[in-house]
Amino acid sequence: MQCPSCDFNNMPGMKRCGRCQATLSLDKIDVNPPRASKWGKVFPSWLTSTFNRIRFGAVDAANDALRTGQKEFGFRWTLGDYLSLLVGGLQQRLRGESAGWFWLGGWILLLFLSTSLAGTELGSVCLGLLFALHAISIADIFFRREEDWGTRVRFMGVVAIALGVIYAGTIRTIGAFATPIRFNGQTTDINPGDVVWYADNSQTEIGQLVAYNVGRVDVNLRIQNAPVVFRIEGTRFGRQVAEAGQVVAWRNKTLYVDNQQFGWQPSESMDHVAEFEFRVEAGHIFVAPEGIFPEFETGIQGVARLRPANLPNNIHVGRVGLVPKDRILGRVFLRSFPWNAVRLY
Repeated sequence: MQCPSCDFNNMPGMKRCGRCQATLSLDKIDVNPPRASKWGKVFPSWLTSTFNRIRFGAVDAANDALRTGQKEFGFRWTLGDYLSLLVGGLQQRLRGESAGWFWLGGWILLLFLSTSLAGTELGSVCLGLLFALHAISIADIFFRREEDWGTRVRFMGVVAIALGVIYAGTIRTIGAFATPIRFNGQTTDINPGDVVWYADNSQTEIGQLVAYNVGRVDVNLRIQNAPVVFRIEGTRFGRQVAEAGQVVAWRNKTLYVDNQQFGWQPSESMDHVAEFEFRVEAGHIFVAPEGIFPEFETGIQGVARLRPANLPNNIHVGRVGLVPKDRILGRVFLRSFPWNAVRLY
């Protein structure tokens, strides 16, 4: 007797299917079945049949065809088995396969690379490889015996959609409170090329390393009789030195707050900044303007450094460090690259 649920051929006289335990009694069969619901029209029969074939075929393949030499394992569709699929290669390792460590190790390595290099092109490539390896590892579990290509293609489509939802949801969740970025400037704490993470919209305090948006400032000037436009914009990082109402001063290459030497001092990147002293305005914080005016190419006689003497009267280097609170992006809490300088802030 063929089961109407999974198409398994049972022995005559059986009341329940030996595979799925569905009732086989004829008195349970509705001779006037209802019309197809709207969900039945949305999900065609081939999708349901494909899922059932993969589900029960995978159990048969794992139990009957998988031989590891140590112990025979099967995917039993328990909650633990489902959860193990969230980690690429974990199911192969749980089955005791010799290649299980390669699957699992490759997934962990790509996860580490895509996380530590987040915000870079190479990090995106590693994330794509991580997704592909994860999908292939799941396919490797279920295709332990021959299946037609139609079933394989449909199965991989379902797996890709499911993993896409999981990966996109995870990235979106992480992005709701943390953002990675590759910094190209130079400060005392961060070097060009470093990948740092900052907590979005977090409360910042004096002494912390903060991320902020400087907006857009165009400085028009002439150097060696050549017109130069220096633009300051985008995301910057710096050490928060003072809050609204405090007096900040830069004298003798030393930062002072309320006439007291600040505990943290910038590097030589601020040595060319002219001395200044002012009170931080309401609704602002003061961030040490390190690396705001780096060396750049003039196009005439090689490299020239933009010094205070070159600045127009309406631009004050020290006041570039005044950041409105609505432009504060968050507190920097992690440097994930380079790997020999990983640290928490």
